[in-house]
Amino acid sequence: MSDLEARGHDEWERGASKRLKALRQASRHSQSYSQARRAQLDGFQLQLDRIEAEKTALYKEVSRTDQLIDQQMVRMDTTNKTLVDAIRN
Repeated sequence: MSDLEARGHDEWERGASKRLKALRQASRHSQSYSQARRAQLDGFQLQLDRIEAEKTALYKEVSRTDQLIDQQMVRMDTTNKTLVDAIRN
């Protein structure tokens, strides 16, 4: 192998080595980015589950309130004068 061929081969190896290093680094970056995204998505899923549970509880409360309104139920005023007046009658 001539000196020129050896230099060309060395340059090719360095170039291949640099490309391989860049690919490995990109792969590590992609993995860490993917992990961060996965963690973020998990956090969003937890928030969504919590909000769905709150929404369900709120719908139950609203439904119960609507039912009481339909039955013309009222909250009794428990202040002393009103309570005494209600008992006297």
